[in-house]
Amino acid sequence: MESITEAVLKYQETGEGYRSIVERVSIIIYNYPDRVNSLTEEDKCDFFLSFYSRIKGLISNFSYRGSAFEALLIQTLKWHSLSYISKLKKEKQLMAFEIREGELLIRDSLDESRSDEEIHSLEIDLKSQASKKRLLYLVLMDTPNLSDRELEKFSQMSGYDCDWLLDLKDRINGFLHGKSGRLTDLREKRNNYFSRIQYYQTLLYDELIPHKRSLLEEKISRLQKRLEDTRREISRVPARPTHGEIAQLLGVPKGTVDSGLHYFRKMVREIAAENRL
Repeated sequence: MESITEAVLKYQETGEGYRSIVERVSIIIYNYPDRVNSLTEEDKCDFFLSFYSRIKGLISNFSYRGSAFEALLIQTLKWHSLSYISKLKKEKQLMAFEIREGELLIRDSLDESRSDEEIHSLEIDLKSQASKKRLLYLVLMDTPNLSDRELEKFSQMSGYDCDWLLDLKDRINGFLHGKSGRLTDLREKRNNYFSRIQYYQTLLYDELIPHKRSLLEEKISRLQKRLEDTRREISRVPARPTHGEIAQLLGVPKGTVDSGLHYFRKMVREIAAENRL
């Protein structure tokens, strides 16, 4: 079999073999993250889709000067992967910070090993009803990670009925259980689409009859669109209760939960800034 470099040069000269090149290059792109960083199957699909649009430009603009197309591809993948992984880490760190910045304060308050003076130094204001509600919203956001004993401690701090809090925890876990099943189904769909794309690309590589190649190309294009749509759906499935679900449980407007969490997190940042001084 001719090398990818030979196939690219032939395509540039004759206009033939483009789809075959894309198929071979796609396999390299999808598997490249395994060489430099271990990514989940979902992230590998996302990486592949983020790079896919660059393939045509690489093929069209390649100029042979003693270095193979494969070398250019790997070098481009290297820089793209560094950028992608950096972006991925920043997104996950930002998400974690947004969720955890107040939760750390809560956990410190619920830690029974701390003395009263240490807990008091955290300066969580639970005197006003508004402050209690804001803290309640954040506790409920982190309910899947809180033990029953920690909820009991929060009940003692805030005055909220412990049985009521435990009931809310059960209902939230019910929400998340349904989402977990949906996430499993979506991941199976994603993997199925990707497998079918690989299968049809293999058929396309061996097919010589133009109208049959065209049919296969249409199937591949539709599956790639479905793969991308499914990946987006996966990214939108939250691992925690949403603000809307918290609002529904408590019978308050979603905007009230949004603003309450905003003000509480603002307070946490101010406390953190003061403690650094």
